[in-house]
Amino acid sequence: MTDTKSTLLELAARVEAAEGPSRELDARIEQRLHPQKPVLLDPGSVGRVKREPKWGVLADFTIDGWDDFRAVADAFGAPSYTANADAAFQLFPNGWSVTVQWFHDGYPVVSTSASRDYGRESVSADAHGDGAHARSVVAAALRARAALKAEG
Repeated sequence: MTDTKSTLLELAARVEAAEGPSRELDARIEQRLHPQKPVLLDPGSVGRVKREPKWGVLADFTIDGWDDFRAVADAFGAPSYTANADAAFQLFPNGWSVTVQWFHDGYPVVSTSASRDYGRESVSADAHGDGAHARSVVAAALRARAALKAEG
């Protein structure tokens, strides 16, 4: 699992389109950005069944098919990127200047733009609804990370 430009852009689009904070997206972001992070895949001993726990890395874990994304995100140790602007800002690579603007013309929208190299490269994202601030920052940060990647 690699964080290629296209996969980061796809994830950014999903974050931007979400209607509110999403622990599923938080888990997917954590897995994409930290694929070698250790995670407990099988706790081992459960009740009378005694066996060794099985550890792996986030890249070994399949998120698809789960319905309790809060538990998955918590098991991953994923911050609430899509709900918490402070966590969202931590996703930006070094060297990016970030601006967040709120618009309300009958429909509230939060727009985040970021640039580096004195504006030679820039990205942006918009979000609306619950948690729009954090989600627009997350989407822009993922696009900034994508801008640093070669296509793949």
